[in-house]
Amino acid sequence: MANHDFTFQLTSFHDAVLPQPLTFAPPYANLASDPQGFSRFWQFAHYVFRLPDPAAFPAFPTEPQPQDRVTLDRFISSCRELAGYTMMSAHDTVEMFPNPRSGSGHRATFSSSEVIRGASVLFRQLYAEDSGSYRAVVQIVSKAHRTAQDQFTDQRADWLGAWRPVHGKLLQQRIEAIVARKSLRAEGAHESIPVPFEHESPTELLSIFFYGDLIHWGDSRPKHDSLIKNPLMQDLRKLRFLEAMVGLAHYYLGISAMLTTAFPKNDN
Repeated sequence: MANHDFTFQLTSFHDAVLPQPLTFAPPYANLASDPQGFSRFWQFAHYVFRLPDPAAFPAFPTEPQPQDRVTLDRFISSCRELAGYTMMSAHDTVEMFPNPRSGSGHRATFSSSEVIRGASVLFRQLYAEDSGSYRAVVQIVSKAHRTAQDQFTDQRADWLGAWRPVHGKLLQQRIEAIVARKSLRAEGAHESIPVPFEHESPTELLSIFFYGDLIHWGDSRPKHDSLIKNPLMQDLRKLRFLEAMVGLAHYYLGISAMLTTAFPKNDN
């Protein structure tokens, strides 16, 4: 009897929605070593969020306070630097395949520890509560929006109303999981159909890796160390951590692009 080999190519729920149209250029893609990776995130974002163009945000009529300008400049410069990091253009993967001995196996391809650790440190400055963080610039934008009473007030409110809730959603779920669930619903699939790792919180993943190994060998060390007991789950969780971090990073790049139009510099 002849032996036949079969090759199956499976597409994830989230990648099945690609391609999607882009209504604005991916922020800072011109600084990336692989702009296509930036496009992928923003295609996902278009599918689930339909966000308005960062460059369409009307400039505020008054200059920010000097210390606020320092904070804004720090956030923008950090985002521009992060956009050029190879981590933002990486092609990290975990592949699973049949193994004649064990029944299954897997192969993981990740960026170097040097690359991941370096990106994590800068990302954390945007993500946490540092003086140049996302939370700091949101406070500045909110203050400017409350005090600016001009013909663009409603337009700014619409823009902020679309963008600001996305941050909370990306803290709760990776964009890949959000896209996958919407794709299944669009196909009429029952809610009981699982999306892999849908309920794993990016906030928890960031805490485990940042404070269990990458930045601090601290309070999350027991959770991080427990991953070593299962190499496959260790690699899958590391991949999901990277997806969570890069997804939030792209969101911050979008906010940074908005800030450059909201608070233009007066060179005179």
